[in-house]
Amino acid sequence: MKIQIKISIFKIFLIFTGAYTITNSCWAVSKSNSYDWLNDQPIPKEAIYVQKNKLSTKDAFPRKSTGSIKNNAITAEQLSTYDIYCSKPFGGGTKVLEAQVFNPNLTWLRIYCPQEWQGGQDEPNLQGNGHPFNTSAEATEDNMIFAGHFAYKPYTTLSEDLGTKDTMVLKVANAQAIQKGSYCVIRNADSWKNAEHVQVSKVNDTEATITVVKRGYKSQKQDWKAGAIIAQHQIGNGTDNLNWCYNLTSRCPKDAKGKRACDIFAEWLVKNYDKDEQGNQCKAMVDGILYDSDAYAFIDGGGRKRRNADMDNDGVADWGYAQDGTNFWSEGLETFYKGVRDGLNSIGRKDVIIVGGVAESWGLLPNNGTQVEAAWSHQFIATGAPASAYNYIGFYMSTMKAQTAHGLIYPRVSDVQGKEISALYYGKTVETTNKHVRFSYAMTMMFDGVWFSNQNGFGDPFHYFDEDAVYTAKGENFGKSVLKSNTSDILKNSKWLGKALGGYKRVYDAYAFDVSKNLFPNGDFEKPLTEWTGIKAAASIEQNKPYQGKACLKITPDKTNNIVSDWSAATVSSPSISLIADKEYTLCFAVYSEGPARKVDVKIGSFTQELFVTPGWNKQVLTWKEKNSENSSLRFDVGGELTNVWVDQLYLFEGSADVFRRDFENGVILANASNLPKTIQLEKGLSRIAGNLDAVVNNGEKNVSEITLAPHEGLFLVKPK
Repeated sequence: MKIQIKISIFKIFLIFTGAYTITNSCWAVSKSNSYDWLNDQPIPKEAIYVQKNKLSTKDAFPRKSTGSIKNNAITAEQLSTYDIYCSKPFGGGTKVLEAQVFNPNLTWLRIYCPQEWQGGQDEPNLQGNGHPFNTSAEATEDNMIFAGHFAYKPYTTLSEDLGTKDTMVLKVANAQAIQKGSYCVIRNADSWKNAEHVQVSKVNDTEATITVVKRGYKSQKQDWKAGAIIAQHQIGNGTDNLNWCYNLTSRCPKDAKGKRACDIFAEWLVKNYDKDEQGNQCKAMVDGILYDSDAYAFIDGGGRKRRNADMDNDGVADWGYAQDGTNFWSEGLETFYKGVRDGLNSIGRKDVIIVGGVAESWGLLPNNGTQVEAAWSHQFIATGAPASAYNYIGFYMSTMKAQTAHGLIYPRVSDVQGKEISALYYGKTVETTNKHVRFSYAMTMMFDGVWFSNQNGFGDPFHYFDEDAVYTAKGENFGKSVLKSNTSDILKNSKWLGKALGGYKRVYDAYAFDVSKNLFPNGDFEKPLTEWTGIKAAASIEQNKPYQGKACLKITPDKTNNIVSDWSAATVSSPSISLIADKEYTLCFAVYSEGPARKVDVKIGSFTQELFVTPGWNKQVLTWKEKNSENSSLRFDVGGELTNVWVDQLYLFEGSADVFRRDFENGVILANASNLPKTIQLEKGLSRIAGNLDAVVNNGEKNVSEITLAPHEGLFLVKPK
């Protein structure tokens, strides 16, 4: 704690409700408040089951994962320096075995994609990314897949008999329902039996015809009659027309054995998760499963726009939702998750780690966590920071809180897969700084149960940074980063930070965030609600579920089917608030939802943020730099789901609280997630790392008394012995 006194200005730097102070233009002693709106670190729920595996005893930091590795050129010695290795089962884990000679605790997660058959990448009889597919069948089994287990877009019908099995020009009722280059299924209206897959090479809207270049693709040609259904395959991630999406919903057609895709794929994975691409037992133990592309809502890969899919096969796009608002895509995914977990438990593998594949993955009960790609920048950073970079800090914070605190199986295991290039590892575009990687690394280490990887596919496949291993034993090497070539010492010193001494703390100006500075009227909702409006949603006072006090805000979406196709179709808005351009603002509130989890969009002024909201009260803190001077309402968009949402203790302040500090036994991590430079006062004795790879930032400076961090910059410091 440091005190500075000047005649003209009285500044007190104090610890306030767990937060360290940050320099600003004016300071005063803050008042005491019963509600700490900025203490938002997640409080884990009590586990229903604690696993015994290689990660259950790993409580030291930093924590490193390879991420979904695409370049397997890394050596066994280099691989041994990580905690987690994520890969396909190719080779049966030979490299894992070689690496475990050096590090027996290396954990191997096998990648599996439940959402789609990635036909452009996988051989038909090999289990690479997901379930193998060689031919169609009446029931999904081995490398045969029932046509009804794929997902399709709204169908059209044949308007004329084909005449022969070799007819290549098909007359259809609506040619606009089919796209050139796509694959389609043809089937009878009342049956999936003998369904045929075809590829379309030409579409003629005027003549209402489609021309196919392939007939009987992984199926048998049939002489179809007028009235037969033809529907385009819904693709999964990317643009490859052979990335056929599966129908994982609870409304998926059942095959001849009475199984939906979510059921049979779970059964298959339990039997094959530890098999190599040929179906043989892997040489190394598979410690866990990493899913890919398993978002809770049927959204585009890497985006938020829903695909125009017809999951219940009634000819109308539904995006995986029923007319009553039921998310039957999510229902099917939860059935799949539970089926895998229950199946593994039944064969004595209760220790298997299961990790989701995207930030929007649920599975909080059966899974250990999820993988979050491109956090915290929200995108692949080619050079510098694009204008849209770092606009989703609040979203990733809410995701980390949900995954680390609301899951019920321990250890919690999530993987933040950074996509940023750096001065050390870049492609055709040269980068001059390691700032973006270091920031993502620092933010990730603010949470328990989360591992960090920097996997952009460029440069040396062994992405090693100064912060990965530091000597902390007394001696001449104290505080120095281990040389990249010294993999033996990297492994010995890879947990140099030691155990965390509590969770993260926000660093902020206590005076600016005093309750008297709150800009939001009636934020505790103890007074009657006035000037709140709703569109296809109602705002009301709820006295049965307050976070604190006697009342809170209840948001009730209309029970109509027209809100499920658009996140912003149902919304409530607050009274207008005056905002000033170029000022930083911080919005704090507690939020609660029904159901397993849901998405809520928060909008005010020029700022929009998507939040991952879980059952039970949880606190959110959102900071942004306002672009415009305007009067703006605060909006909560609650479309896409019909579950109710509650909000309480709503505060709005000028200034940023997106500066973080976390203390460890042997070090300190700082991160400035705000949009302006921040200067942080430090206690005596802390030193910068003496780096080998980034000596400008990690310059070995001793007894650092204050640090100025640029926007979106992180820093690792060493504690004295």
